[in-house]
Amino acid sequence: MMLKSLTITRVMWGERQGLLDGEVIFMSPKGEIKALLTDDQLSGIMALCADALVLSTQAAASMMISDIINATGKELGYD
Repeated sequence: MMLKSLTITRVMWGERQGLLDGEVIFMSPKGEIKALLTDDQLSGIMALCADALVLSTQAAASMMISDIINATGKELGYD
């Protein structure tokens, strides 16, 4: 099976406000498997992914900063 998607959202209202909700979808040759994830399960997933998420965010920020620094005035809308 291969991971197709992982969606994590924070509940914004109701009795579960502030908790995490999620959905994971795996693909296999015979179709897809979807599972709903609880706050407890997602906390563990977030702990496993935290370091990679920080590195990805830092890499994206570095690329954006580099693009801004290297942009010409015309690219920024200054003629």
